Amino acid sequence: MLPSNSTIIPQDKLNSQRWAKRHFDILSRHQQNHVSPDVILMGDSIMQQWEQAGGKVLQHWTEKLTIHNLGFSGDKIQHALWRVQNGQLDNINPALLLLNIGTNNIFDHTAEEIALGVKQLVHQIQYKQPKVKILLHRLFPRGEKGSDERQKVTQASSLYSNLNTNKLINYIDINDIFLSYQGNIPRDIMHDKLHLTPKAYALWLQHLQPYFEQCLKKQLLC
Repeated sequence: MLPSNSTIIPQDKLNSQRWAKRHFDILSRHQQNHVSPDVILMGDSIMQQWEQAGGKVLQHWTEKLTIHNLGFSGDKIQHALWRVQNGQLDNINPALLLLNIGTNNIFDHTAEEIALGVKQLVHQIQYKQPKVKILLHRLFPRGEKGSDERQKVTQASSLYSNLNTNKLINYIDINDIFLSYQGNIPRDIMHDKLHLTPKAYALWLQHLQPYFEQCLKKQLLC
């Protein structure tokens, strides 16, 4: 009998031509490229948009580090879990993996189910890449202050934050940079109270730079 929590059941979206193409392009790149990425970005549209809204601010680091973006727009935890189990972390040796996923699960799952899904995904990432350092993000704020969706992403993140006890997992909470003093999301940070603007990606990058600098030092020592 299958568990009722679908966040822990790997699920593909191969019926979507765009999703399937992105998946197989990543597999091909990892199989054919003799240079392993230094950094992996894994998640949903918030990660994938480092290629668009965050592209200019990330350019400084893409010129120094090999960064592979495994963000898939619309993905839920179970889709990322399928991708990990089906080759997206194979044939590579990254030093750092950024993980931010679960916001697309909030309308279908409880906070407890989301947290269990994230924990399962982290375990699978560690199984595939036991030496990688994982930056596990608190789910970014979304919606109006006090809304059900804001409360659920907060609760879910709190429930998986205890994964930080592992020395290779850093749970990071940078949500304050996206909020006003009143706890609202400014339009110049998230135009739809969910997706980040270039300004928001620049703020995020400020908190990622120390980790990228560590990767660069390791690269220079090799």
